[in-house]
Parts: sequence; structure tokens; C-alpha cells
Amino acid sequence: MIPIITTEDINLVTELNSIYYARGGMTGYVSKKKKKTFLSLRHRLRALADSFKLKHDDEYGTFLSTNSTGNPIGRGGELRRVWSGISKGSENKQYAAQISFVINAVNQCLDVGFYFGRAAAIGLDNTRKAVLESELDKIGSLFYTKVNENIDLKNRFYHLFELGFKAEIINRVVTPDQWLENTNFAPKHSSVVVSMYPNSFGYIDIEMIDLFVSMVIPFMSIIPERISDLTIKKKKKRKITALTPDQRAKKAERLAQIGLDGEKFVMDFEKERLKEKNIIKHGYPCHKALDSDSEGYDIMSCNLDGDDIFIEVKTTTLSKDHPWSKTFFLSSAEFSFYEDNKTQYKLYRVWDIYNAPFVEEIDLEKAERRTDGFIVTIKT
Repeated sequence: MIPIITTEDINLVTELNSIYYARGGMTGYVSKKKKKTFLSLRHRLRALADSFKLKHDDEYGTFLSTNSTGNPIGRGGELRRVWSGISKGSENKQYAAQISFVINAVNQCLDVGFYFGRAAAIGLDNTRKAVLESELDKIGSLFYTKVNENIDLKNRFYHLFELGFKAEIINRVVTPDQWLENTNFAPKHSSVVVSMYPNSFGYIDIEMIDLFVSMVIPFMSIIPERISDLTIKKKKKRKITALTPDQRAKKAERLAQIGLDGEKFVMDFEKERLKEKNIIKHGYPCHKALDSDSEGYDIMSCNLDGDDIFIEVKTTTLSKDHPWSKTFFLSSAEFSFYEDNKTQYKLYRVWDIYNAPFVEEIDLEKAERRTDGFIVTIKT
């Protein structure tokens, strides 16, 4: 069984991260019980990485499985990153392509995703560092070329951001296009990750981790076990393995959660709007979608005159300037409700829900609408 990462684990790392370790170690700052729990967490993270190595080695490997080891305190008296992962491209993880699992003490979550190494290994001479950094640059350039050549990989890359992944370069959020372009010349310390928070039961959902790993693992097919072997071993083009039924179910669950988070954001937006306008109406705004998904709208609020308005919320994790963010699905029931209630109807688009969310009202009369399917009835 894959080990569970819990709320208590993340809280422990957050606590340990807040301490300044002047003597360069945990002794004297952390109890034996907490040190034991911390060591257990390291082992469980390693077991998590090992499980995905075992699962994907035959198709996308061979991977190295590693985790944070040794003294957990860095030279500056701060807690080092707590992580595990599987990697390819270099014998040194710091100069490889990785799929990693990182406890994020700042945001109190588990970050899962695709990483390029930080190129910050300790104890290497300058000559060796230069060789490894050159190889990491080659890995990044290869990644850039292959993703742009393969439409399936390119589509998979952009679909990541619809599920809430974010692109970062040295801890700075950038657009997907900026990130991809950057891999061609300076890939180090860059990543495409999704932040996972413990569920209501107090642990990180393992099946959701499996979905996220399955979304990024095809990119590892680009990377040779050692970048120095690239000219010797020519890799065949490989089709992306389809998601399993369980993974598709988890993907649907993730998309539903994104929609719900957008509705909650609009609820807060409407509460603040009514408060600013000094509009007091008991029970408003009302999150109708929590009671039923057949109303044809998500939230009931009111206008300046106190009359009811019906708000349909469409949420995306993408920024407004991303071309894919301009399209969303409106069901036949939702569109029929709009047609019958145009004077009271509002459609709110929530952009970039997990980074810099904001709301924009969309005029459906000015939007392009198209039928994208048919209802088929089998006659007997």
C-alpha cells in the first residue's frame, strides 16, 4: 500500500521550517518524538517515489528514485526542502528531469509535478559542475524541441493548466508559453506543479496524486536515462497512454472541485458587493448549486433594486490572456434557463482561480456559440 501523507506531516514541516537552527542541527530545537515523525515522513516520501518508479519504469523509465537525506538543516540554519522523486537524464538529481513530491511549508501543501533540477549540488568541483550544467541545458533543449514537435505532448502540456498546474521559474509564476520557451536555454530550477491539500479526512488523496503523475509522466519519455547517451540511443515516438477509468474519474472530480472553488469565490464576491451597496436581503446570496445541479444556474443574488438575479459561474485555472481560457461548456439546460431568464441572468467567468482570481461578467449575446454534439436515441 502506498503510504499516506497527512495534515500532521505538513504541519510538522511547517513548524520545523519556522525555526532557526543556529547550531546547524535539530538537536536542542526539536523533540525526539518530532524527529522520529520527521524521519518517518522522509521514509514515506521515498516509498511514494519508489511506488511510481515501479509503476512506470517499464514504459517511461528507467528512473532513479531519490529523496531528501542526511542533515535536514542547511548551512544557513534553515530546514532543507523535504521531498522525494524519480528522475532521468543525469546520475545527479540536481541536474536531471524529475517528477517530484515536495512538502511546501509556506503554502502548507504537497507540490506534485515535473521539475528540472536546481543545479545546486554541494561538493562538486567546478569542472564537474560545468559538465552537469551543460547536460541539464541539453535536457531542457530536448524537452522544448520534442514537445513542440509532438502535438499530443504539446496538448498534454497545456491541458495540465486546466487542472490547476502552474508554471514556475525560480519560484516565480510565469505563463505556460514563457515556461516552455525558457526550457530551451535555461531550464534549471523550473517546474510545472500542482499544489495538493489534505482532504477532509486529513490526508493527501493518493488516487489524485496518481492522476497528476499520470498527466506528467509522458514527458519523461522524451528524456534518455543519461543525456550523454542521446546520440547513441534513438528513441522511437511513443503514444501517450490513455488515463485509466479510475484516473478519468479523478480528473472529473478535480474539474468539479475547480468549478466549486469558483462558485465559492463568486459567493464571496457577491457578499462583498451587496455589503458595499448596503443591500440587505435575508438569505442572499444563496449558493443554489449546493442543493441541486438542475436549477440551470449556480448562485441567486440580487441587483441594486433588490430583485433576484441568477448567476451561472464558469471557472478556469487559466489566465485571461491564455487562448484556451476563452472557451467553456454550457449545457442545454443552462442555455435554456438563460433564454427564459435573460433580464435576470448573469454569467460570471472566474479566471485564474488558484493564482490571481478575478470575476468578469460575460455577455452571452456577444459571445460565439456553437452546437458541439448531438443527442442520439436508439430506436427499437
